[in-house]
Amino acid sequence: MRRLVGTIVMALAGVALTAPAASADGGNYPSNAPLVASGATVTGGATAPQTVSPNSAGKSGVQYYKVAVGFGDRLTVDFATVTGDATALCVFAPTTTDFTVGSQNCLESGSTGSSGKAQLQFVAPTAGDYLLAISAYYYKPWAYSMTPYVAKTTTVEASAPATAKVGRKIKVAGQVSPGLAVPVKLQLKQRGVGWATVGEKTSAADGAFKLTYRTSGRGLYKMRVLFEGAPGYLGDTSGKIKVRVR
Repeated sequence: MRRLVGTIVMALAGVALTAPAASADGGNYPSNAPLVASGATVTGGATAPQTVSPNSAGKSGVQYYKVAVGFGDRLTVDFATVTGDATALCVFAPTTTDFTVGSQNCLESGSTGSSGKAQLQFVAPTAGDYLLAISAYYYKPWAYSMTPYVAKTTTVEASAPATAKVGRKIKVAGQVSPGLAVPVKLQLKQRGVGWATVGEKTSAADGAFKLTYRTSGRGLYKMRVLFEGAPGYLGDTSGKIKVRVR
């Protein structure tokens, strides 16, 4: 009998620790948080919030989502209060669980103000499925909308021959990674002006590009290639290119 009672207690304990299935508008626990795609809008809320804390898993008033973010990528989240006074948002590390969320600190947080809208930005130090905890700000009927966007990191590499003849073209070749067909700008460092754009071209589908600049005098030319960014991708600038023109 004692063994049977112990078995029943363990079974009940197991049931208590099992997170419920994800709700239609967000998970009640980190473990059942649905994965949201970049650019997708989600909505939810609670008629009678039981908590106003992103750390209180399992209570109405807080809901969880996950979004995949790569190393160095920038996560931007637009969120708004549809019903209620305000909404809070917190980003937790991918390692956060149902049992550690109560003791974890937000990596980044924000809340809606009088406008009812806010934006949160976060650059991922490691790759993973980051946890978004969105919660009511007061114990009143509450509804929200939220849209996460992930902008992937890029790199621009460029090079040119170390020397060139005056009046001839400097030929700069390089690569945007990952391979993207995007506008790239060739810039020249000018005294008293700074970096000035002297050429522009769209890279090939694999990210490769070639740019030229015709020299007009002797000296040391300092150049670089700039990608200003595109929807879903962060911009980047190549290292400085030095060419001695004789």
